[in-house]
Amino acid sequence: MYAYYNVSDKVTLTAGQFNTFLGYEVINPSANFNYTVSYLFNAGPFSHTGIKMNYAASEDLSFMLALTNAHALSSADGNAADATQFGAQIGYKGQYLNFISGAIDDASAKDYIFLDYTGGFDLSDSFYVGLNAAYVNSNNDDAGYYGAALYLQNKFSDKFSLGLRPEIFTATSGAGDSSVTAFTVTSNVNLTSNLKFITDLRFDNSDDYIIEAFPTEKSVTALTIAAVYSF
Repeated sequence: MYAYYNVSDKVTLTAGQFNTFLGYEVINPSANFNYTVSYLFNAGPFSHTGIKMNYAASEDLSFMLALTNAHALSSADGNAADATQFGAQIGYKGQYLNFISGAIDDASAKDYIFLDYTGGFDLSDSFYVGLNAAYVNSNNDDAGYYGAALYLQNKFSDKFSLGLRPEIFTATSGAGDSSVTAFTVTSNVNLTSNLKFITDLRFDNSDDYIIEAFPTEKSVTALTIAAVYSF
């Protein structure tokens, strides 16, 4: 739960637990083109507990500053000394550069750096290209990750769209890096303004055995069919 206050036409203050400003995908499946999520999404963060200030300099340019708990903490976890994060965002014409510095939980090092780019472009009236790229590192914990995902989507009609999401993801640590690639072909069928069917055909491959939910497999092919109703 969070609350916000419009200080002026340009400045908005938000306090509480709010969705993260990092990444291309969001928690609500009705707002995503794909139903299955990327490795970048699973790496987090998902939400933040604290305060943030948004400043809309113009219709195209925006800035955001945030001071929050470490993202693995919420108000239910109580207070943890120095387990905080500072966040910032610059947005320009639908392209966003995001930054976070601090701890990720009450036991982690305090020097984690998150750099994230999220954006996209309409190449035609029907074809869209989205991009999410991220780099995370802690020298003290000797851990982090980096990766990128493309979102290629074509709208054939008001009711049918088809997309491809290729992704590369690498988890880093002192023990060695582990990588995975994933390709997701997705169809969206809008039956009504509130109900749609999302079908994902997904191919994951990792010689390092880090496929999500299948830690003993080097490659996995999965078909997911979901009905998503929004209101």
